[in-house]
Amino acid sequence: MPLDFTDRELLLACRLVLEIVLLRRRSRDEKRNSHELARLAAADPLTGLANRRAWDSEAPERCRRARAAGQAICLAIFDVDRFKAVNDLRGYTSGDAVLAAMGRELATRLRAGDLLARLGGDEFAALLVGTFDRAAALAIVDRVRAAVGQHGAARFGFELSLSAGCAVVAGKDAGGSEQPIDLAVLFAAADAALREAKRAGRNRTASAVELAR
Repeated sequence: MPLDFTDRELLLACRLVLEIVLLRRRSRDEKRNSHELARLAAADPLTGLANRRAWDSEAPERCRRARAAGQAICLAIFDVDRFKAVNDLRGYTSGDAVLAAMGRELATRLRAGDLLARLGGDEFAALLVGTFDRAAALAIVDRVRAAVGQHGAARFGFELSLSAGCAVVAGKDAGGSEQPIDLAVLFAAADAALREAKRAGRNRTASAVELAR
């Protein structure tokens, strides 16, 4: 700083520096708040998982990337069996605790890179991408489903189980094409498989017939 600065000029320079610091801090805080609001808008408040909005936003892009890479895709839907009875007999607080625990356990049992969301109520969906066939995908989903139910029953001290339905699209290495995936069709197939698991007695996993590649 020049030595011939007047006191007034020095004061103005200090004020200017202070204003710049405050503006940068405000900008940083606003950016942090914006990121936090975006995170909250995409998260289910009960489980902390992605919500339906986040699922609808991210799942199509993940399918597109998987298709381009020639990877198989598995969409699984998990549903807590007789969940209404948990709410009716034990209260909504217990029901919320069950859902939160189920969500945490699903996240623990699935891979960190899998997309997992609570779609609403007691329904969770997972999108798995990788190198697997229909039989391997069914085994993975069933293993996760059974483990989560067993953990829940042990933790809460009453019978808890999950049913699951899954639908698989094979990767290109199995003769697939690069046609885009219709996520609505994939979801409908997994949902139909879930209903079949429920009809067959619950506490099990059903798989849709492998979809067209």
